[in-house]
Amino acid sequence: MKRKLFLAVLGLLMFCGLQAQVTVTVVPTSGDPQQIALESSGEIYISTSLMVVMTSANTGNTYSYALDNIRKVLFSNGTEGIGGVREALPLKVYPTVVEQSFTVEGIGEGVKEVQIYDVSGVQVMKKTCTEGTKIDVDGLPSGVYLVRIEDGFCRIVKQ
Repeated sequence: MKRKLFLAVLGLLMFCGLQAQVTVTVVPTSGDPQQIALESSGEIYISTSLMVVMTSANTGNTYSYALDNIRKVLFSNGTEGIGGVREALPLKVYPTVVEQSFTVEGIGEGVKEVQIYDVSGVQVMKKTCTEGTKIDVDGLPSGVYLVRIEDGFCRIVKQ
């Protein structure tokens, strides 16, 4: 199970075009976001309750986060925006425990693409949406999913 979750995060890092360094921004449910510079030898591990970020294989720092305390995780390859990190959208999906659908807010103006991934990193759904759109996930099996809109990620649990 840990291997599948690690592969899912590795797949997410590939969205950023993994180069020498990727910035991982962890946005907690309360408090300030934390930006972590992840070297190419760095690793991210996710268990059923914890996410651990190791900045590099040999000499890096280690950061641990309880999954229940993470609102979203952003990845940037350092090529956009001031200081190498693009300003993140204030992405919000609710409810995070879903039976039939969830609502998307904070995506700004215009039409955006919503991608939903299972824990193995496989895209299971792709739709377009605008601010306040309800996304129907009734056809998905129960489980944990990552919702991606541009560079923002949120976690939902489908019951």
